[in-house]
Amino acid sequence: MKVKNKLIYSDVNLDSIKLLPDGRTIELIFLDMYKGLEIGKITCANVYSFCYQNTFEENEGLACYIGEVGYEVIKPDEYATFLELNNYSFLGRGGSTYEPKEAELYKLHLESGDVMLDVICGEFTNTETNSE
Repeated sequence: MKVKNKLIYSDVNLDSIKLLPDGRTIELIFLDMYKGLEIGKITCANVYSFCYQNTFEENEGLACYIGEVGYEVIKPDEYATFLELNNYSFLGRGGSTYEPKEAELYKLHLESGDVMLDVICGEFTNTETNSE
């Protein structure tokens, strides 16, 4: 059974998205939307899927406002259905959807009027920074 979406941040600015050289780790840096100081970094490891969409015009980009950053926990008995619903296209042995070996998967989601981002990963950490 999926756990209800849990809130990590609200009313923040997404400052940057970094794909690390291992190809399996993504870092998301967030700023206080009023002070402009870094307030935290979410590191997603063992990334299986990454979906990023934006509506930026020619002179727009990051940093941009994000209303909520949250996640949900996905249990092993839901992997195949969940990954299929999120357009994961790799097949495992026997031709069915590949199922990761992790004890749980996490789907991080953030959205605003300009950006939508989903990451499905095997683990993530949130490192909060003091914005004082």
